[in-house]
Amino acid sequence: MTPRRLAGSSFDECDACGGLWLSRETSAGVASKAETRAQVRVLELHSAPRPTGPDPAKVTYRPCPICRKMMNRSQYAQGSGVVVDLCKTHGTYYDRGELTRIVDFIENGGLEKARRREAESLREDLRDLRRKAILAGAAADPALDSPPAPAERIVALDLIWYIADYLGGKRSANSG
Repeated sequence: MTPRRLAGSSFDECDACGGLWLSRETSAGVASKAETRAQVRVLELHSAPRPTGPDPAKVTYRPCPICRKMMNRSQYAQGSGVVVDLCKTHGTYYDRGELTRIVDFIENGGLEKARRREAESLREDLRDLRRKAILAGAAADPALDSPPAPAERIVALDLIWYIADYLGGKRSANSG
C-alpha cells in the first residue's frame, strides 16, 4: 500500500491491484461532499491500469491494514450493487473501480433513495411489532376470549359516543 494525498484527502493505494483504503472520515466525506467525490473521479481516472489483482468473481476477505482483523464484506447501500470491505473502527477498502461506482450511485440519487427505503422499512417493522404486541396482549387477556354480552356492547358504545361528543365540544364534562 502506498500512502497518497489528493486535495486534502489522504488514502492508501494498493500497488498490486489499484484498490483504495480510506479512513472512516475520508469515506464519510465521499458520501457527503461533492468536492471529495470529484477528487475520487480524478484519482481513479489517472491511476494506471493494474494487470495483476484478485479475480473479481472470487470473494476475498481482507484483513484491516490497521488492526489486522478480518474485515466484513458489506453492501455499500441498498441498491448500490457494490460490496466493500469494512472495518467499522478504521475504514473501508474499495476494489479498483468500486469508488467510482459508488460516486455515480450517490450523484444519481441512489443514497437518498436507499435512506428513504431504509426509513420505510424501519417504520414497517415498528408497525409489525406494535401489531404483534397488541395481539399478544389481547391473547393474554382471558376476558377477550369470548365476545361481550349484548348489554356490555351497548354500554361500551354509549361510552364511545359520549367521549366522541365530549371531544367534539357537544357536551361538557358534567352534563349527563
